Amino acid sequence: MNDDSLIQSAFEPYRAGDFEQAEDACRKILDAQPGNSEILHLLGLIYQQRGEYDRAVQNIKKALRLDPKNAEACYDLGNILQEKGEPTKAVTYYKKAIKLKPDYVEAYNNIGIALHDNMQLDKAIKFYKEALRIDPEYAEAYNNLGVAFQEKKQLDEAINNFQKALLLKPDYANAYHNLIEAVQGKGYGNKPAPEKHSVYAVYRCLFGADFIQESISSITDHVDKIFVFWDDTPRSHVTESVYKGATIQFPKKFDNIVEKIKELSNPKIELIYDHQDSSDNYLTHFVNDLILPVYDKPSIILFLEADHVFRADQIEKALDECIKSDYVFATTDQVEVWKGLRHRLPERPARTGAILCNMSKLDKMPSTLRHGGLIVMPKLSAYVHDFRFAVSEKTMYWKHLLSLAYAQTFGETMPFENWYEEKWLRWDSAFNNESLDISEQENIPGAMPYDVDELPEPVKRRILP
Repeated sequence: MNDDSLIQSAFEPYRAGDFEQAEDACRKILDAQPGNSEILHLLGLIYQQRGEYDRAVQNIKKALRLDPKNAEACYDLGNILQEKGEPTKAVTYYKKAIKLKPDYVEAYNNIGIALHDNMQLDKAIKFYKEALRIDPEYAEAYNNLGVAFQEKKQLDEAINNFQKALLLKPDYANAYHNLIEAVQGKGYGNKPAPEKHSVYAVYRCLFGADFIQESISSITDHVDKIFVFWDDTPRSHVTESVYKGATIQFPKKFDNIVEKIKELSNPKIELIYDHQDSSDNYLTHFVNDLILPVYDKPSIILFLEADHVFRADQIEKALDECIKSDYVFATTDQVEVWKGLRHRLPERPARTGAILCNMSKLDKMPSTLRHGGLIVMPKLSAYVHDFRFAVSEKTMYWKHLLSLAYAQTFGETMPFENWYEEKWLRWDSAFNNESLDISEQENIPGAMPYDVDELPEPVKRRILP
C-alpha cells in the first residue's frame, strides 16, 4: 500500500465519524512513519472530537514542529485551544495561520469569536469586518458581527448584520433567532420611555392619487409630521413595458397625486421629491439621510403605502401597542379591499401592512430591505385597510404594466400577463370570482363579501350618503 493509500485509510473513517478505526489507522502509520506530520495533525483532530484536548494539542504541536508552514494545523490548534477555554493562546495560533495564509477568512472570524468571548468587542468587530472584507458572502461573520453590535447596544447595526446573514443563508437558524430577538428589543437594555411620544408618518409615492387623501386624513390626528417622498420616474428610469407583444411607453405623469396632497393644505405634510433607482433600503435612506439630519428623532416612524387607510380605532391601537411593546419593528395585519369596495380578499398571513419602527430604541434606521420592511417582524393585533385592488381602471392598468416592466428588467416575480384584464377588469362576483392569482407566487382563491360599515371613516364617506 502506497503512502497516499495509507493516509486515506485513516482519513476515510475519520470523515465517517468512526474515530476509533481512524486512530488505529493513524497508529499503524506512525509506527512506520513517526515523522508523518499529516497523520499527527489528523490524530490531534481525532482527540479533539473526543474532547481529549491536551492530547489533541500535543499531537498538532508535534505536526507543526515537523511542518511549521502548515496554516491549517495552526488554525485547528487555535480551535482546540478555544474549545479548551484558552482564547488568548487560540488567537496566537489563528494569527500564525493568517501570517502563513493572509486570506484565511475563517481564522479572522475565529479571532473575532475568541476576542468576543473575552468581551473585547471592539477588537472582535475589527476582525469580523476583516473576514467580511475577504469574503463578503460569509454569513457566519455577519451573524457574529450582529451579536457583537447587539452586546454593544447598537441595535440598528445588529439588525443590519443579522439580515445580511439571512439574505446570504436563508435557513440560518441562529441568525434568524438573533434577528427576532433584536427586532423585539431583547438584549438591548431598557431605555427610559420618553415622556411625550412623537410620531412621523412616511410615504413613498410614484402614483396613488386614488386613496392618498383618505390615507392622510386617517392618520393626521395621530402623527406629528407626515413626510411624502414623491417621484415621477420609475426606478432605474424604466420607460416602457412589453404587453401582449406591444411596447407600451410610460407616461411622463402617472396621475395627479401631488396635486391631491396639496389640496389637503395640511401643515403637517412635508412634500419632498426624491428619486431612487433601487428598491433596496429606501426607508433607511428617507429616515437617515433626509429626515434625521433636519428634524428631531421621533419616537415612532409609521411607514404606509398610498393605498393604506386606517380606521380611527386601529391607528390608535397600532401606535399604543408599538409604544408599550418591546418591539423595535412591527407590522399590522391588513384587510385587502377588492374592486368596488364591497368585497375583500381572504386573509394572507404572510402579507405585511403598515410598518412601525420604535426609533427610541435606535440611533438610526437599520437596513430595511425592499418595501420598507425586515425579513422578520412581529405582527400587532391592529390592522390597516389596503385599497391597492380597489383603485381606478387607469391606475390598475399602469400598476400592472409597471410590474411587468420590473419583472422583465430586473427578473422580479412575473405577474400573469392577462391578470389585469381577465382577473381584475372583467371580475364579477357571481361569474368570475375564482383563482384571482396574480402570479405563481401569489395565489388568491377569490374575493369575499365585505361589510362597508367596517371600512375606514374617510372611505365610507365616498360611498355612503
